[in-house]
Amino acid sequence: MNKFHQIPTDKFVPISHDNSYLFNHYDKVANFLAFNLEKNYKSILAKPVQNGYAFDWFSVYENLVNINEQNTAEAETALMKYWEFIEVINAKIQQLSNSNDENNKNWAKLLTKVFNRQDNFIFSNGKDICIVWGWKFDNNELYKPNIAKNQNLDLIPEKIVASIEKPLEKNVPEFNPTNISHDFIEEEDLIEEIVFEEVLIDEDINHKSSGFLEFLKWFASKYWWLLLILLGLIMLIAIFQLMTLTNKINNI
Repeated sequence: MNKFHQIPTDKFVPISHDNSYLFNHYDKVANFLAFNLEKNYKSILAKPVQNGYAFDWFSVYENLVNINEQNTAEAETALMKYWEFIEVINAKIQQLSNSNDENNKNWAKLLTKVFNRQDNFIFSNGKDICIVWGWKFDNNELYKPNIAKNQNLDLIPEKIVASIEKPLEKNVPEFNPTNISHDFIEEEDLIEEIVFEEVLIDEDINHKSSGFLEFLKWFASKYWWLLLILLGLIMLIAIFQLMTLTNKINNI
C-alpha cells in the first residue's frame, strides 16, 4: 500500500464508537464495503496507521492528492464519485436501520459515523478516490456538484437497488471484533497493528482531572458554610499567634 497523507494527533479530535476509537474498526468496515455492496468499495477507505504522535494514511491507489489542491474539473469529478458512493452507502444504512436486528442497527450507526460528510477528506488521482475518516475534521467543502454534469449518474438508482436487495442476514457479519475473519484481508494490508497507548493515557488523565474539578465545584456549592467556618478558624489562629508574639515582645 502507498502512504499518501499524514495528520498529527494534536490537530484533530478522534471520533469514538462503542467505547473505542472509530479508526479501530478499519478492517470491519473495509470488509463490509467489499462484501455487502454491489460494487467492491473496499479500496475507497484509507487505512490509518499510527506513527508516534501522528497517523499515516495508506491506499492501494497511487498519486493521491487532496481535492482541495486540484483544479475545479478534477475536484468536481472526484466529488461526483464520492457522492455516487454516498448514495449507495446511505441506502444500505437506511436498510440496516430499519431492521429489527440489533447487529444491523449497530452496523448502521458505525457506517453513519465513518461516512459523515463533515468528517471526511477526499483524495483523488484523477481516476480513483480515497476517503480519510475517523476524526472530527469539520469539513464543510464537500458540496454536491450539479448531477446533470455526470453522464454516469443515471446508473446510481440501479446500483442502489442492487445493493439493498442483498439479504442482510446472510451478508452482514456479527458486530463483534472477535468474529471478524481476517481471511478477507489482503497480504498487502497487513502493515502493522495500530497502537494507541499514548492517546488512551492522555484521555484517562484528562478524565480524572476533570472528575476532581467537578467534585470541588460540587463540594463548594453544597458545603460553602464549612468553608466560611474554616476561614474563620484560620483567622482566629492567626490573631492568637499574633497576640502571643506581641506579649513575648512586651515581656522582653
